[in-house]
Amino acid sequence: MTKLYFFGDSICFGQYVSPHKTWVHLLSRQFSNILIQNPSVNGDITRTALDRIHHDVLSHKPDMVYIQFGLNDCNIWDTDKGVCRVTRNMFKSNLEEMVIRCKAFNINTIFMATNHSTNTINSDYNKRNQDYNNIIREVSYNNCLLFDIEKVWYNDGSLLMNDGVHLSEDGHIFYYITVKNLLEESGKYV
Repeated sequence: MTKLYFFGDSICFGQYVSPHKTWVHLLSRQFSNILIQNPSVNGDITRTALDRIHHDVLSHKPDMVYIQFGLNDCNIWDTDKGVCRVTRNMFKSNLEEMVIRCKAFNINTIFMATNHSTNTINSDYNKRNQDYNNIIREVSYNNCLLFDIEKVWYNDGSLLMNDGVHLSEDGHIFYYITVKNLLEESGKYV
């Protein structure tokens, strides 16, 4: 059976939404011929993801890996003195390292996903998110299949929770439909 692992942060995990309503769970019901696993972690950043990628993903020998990080990496906490939790250079290096490790384990189908725009009033955060999405696009070029969520994202106010970042139930449905269509269009094992 084909194995697809989702590896990301709260956008993949589904913070504040019942597990059976998350987009990854909905995908698992759609593609019964694929074993879907989701070792994503709320609040995760690429630095800590690198520490766990072997145990949580690679050691299980998946056929495909979907990687989505960035919203936490580009965030700046009050205690960070204006520096992103993961700098742009390190974010790029961390993503490249994930791709290298996946390739070393003969995982040739790597999906790299950008993040959606947020509804936060912090325009600096939104700009940083766009910058990090550009890094994702750069890393995915020639190495991965890009799922450019940012390019198809629309928000009529119903797709995000009140925090302006996390997906609402409608947002999970949007991601489910978008990723399902992209998986089908890619022709990879579906």
